[in-house]
Amino acid sequence: MFGQLIARGDHLLAPLAAPLLMVRHQRRLSRLCRGPRYGESPAEPQRRVTHGRTSFLVVAYQLVPGTRSKNSKKGVLMETDYLTIQAAGHHELEIKKSRFIADLGRVATEKQAKAFIAEIIKREPKATHHCWAYLLGDHDEIQRESDNGEPSGTAGVPILTVLQRNHLHNSIAVVTRYFGGIKLGAGGLIRAYSNATSTGIEAVGVVKRVRQRAIQITVDYPNYDLLNHYLTENQISVLETDYTTAVTVTIAVDLPVVDQTQQALTDLLSNRLTMTLGAIDYHEVPVDVHATSHESAES
Repeated sequence: MFGQLIARGDHLLAPLAAPLLMVRHQRRLSRLCRGPRYGESPAEPQRRVTHGRTSFLVVAYQLVPGTRSKNSKKGVLMETDYLTIQAAGHHELEIKKSRFIADLGRVATEKQAKAFIAEIIKREPKATHHCWAYLLGDHDEIQRESDNGEPSGTAGVPILTVLQRNHLHNSIAVVTRYFGGIKLGAGGLIRAYSNATSTGIEAVGVVKRVRQRAIQITVDYPNYDLLNHYLTENQISVLETDYTTAVTVTIAVDLPVVDQTQQALTDLLSNRLTMTLGAIDYHEVPVDVHATSHESAES
């Protein structure tokens, strides 16, 4: 964290300045910013879901090649598997009469991040504060945050820290506050913005984007049942199955086990198959999110 670029508002701080910004709050944030833990869960269908004060849209995202552009204007694409927000959405908390609305989303460029922030400000024009943070890149090379008028270090840094502690990448969080008349104090604000962000992550959801290679397998009909049984038993994703004079099955395999899978299939079918390697792409695996206990804001 300390060796990476940090920004406050629109002002990028040099890498050596980042520790000075973070170390001031690190000890307190390590106790207050608590985020979800993860485990696998079934995929969500594509639809808008509203539950109480939570509303989110589960949408399909275009898959991108597994290389990262060196030109930041074209986006910072990931070279490895990573966790990110499942879909753009928001969740609301009320703390001592103040409303905190956390909006979460995916971003691949700073232009997209600024547009996301602008959209929230347009939607909530009468809010007291719009505080935000986002991370971009394989190693979070770009990190920006803003307190937007809250006391220094009480909003943007806690939001950013929650994103970091949950290992989210190419993600943005905007927490909108409507002041309710009761001052929370510095510690209370840190807890409030941390909790708003972490509960927002829980409500909206997280996916793991896994890089996989497509393999096209062609077998004759007598060997199809054996192939299908192996794929089912080993939980290998089947992208497509074509039935013609033979059966052609296209599967998606995690990059580290491509060679191993090819050899296993060759041995299984005694080389009575043909295999063609396809493109590398991302496959999204939904992740179950469990928020830890959250401390209520103190005055």
